[in-house]
Amino acid sequence: METGTIEETEQEREQREQAEREAAGEPGEGAGDPPGEGEGEQAQTALAIPGVGQLNLQVGGAKPEVSTVKLRGGRIEIANSGQFRKGEIVNLLLKVRVDEVHFVDKHDNTTGDLTQSERRHIAKQIGVEKVE
Repeated sequence: METGTIEETEQEREQREQAEREAAGEPGEGAGDPPGEGEGEQAQTALAIPGVGQLNLQVGGAKPEVSTVKLRGGRIEIANSGQFRKGEIVNLLLKVRVDEVHFVDKHDNTTGDLTQSERRHIAKQIGVEKVE
């Protein structure tokens, strides 16, 4: 072993030799096996979705009876609003972007029947204005 070099492990050597054989056009070990079917390997299936645009999430179940929106992003700053009196009712117009939708079905524990279907939305505030 030369000074300043790192010794190659047996696995690294085998991988390098396999790459060299493939580059030279020679079949390597297990050349007849399909990719991902060698010892200790699992085949990975590529999922191709034809078409363009958004996926349609047909989740089944009942039509939601309740929809909830949880706002993310902390406090809301209202520009040019001055201050509010204690107990004052303030009307705000929020502009939010829905980032997540959760499909929640509630079932009766004894019968297993669906009792309620809910859609939970997580939204981030992107604009607000005070409405007079």
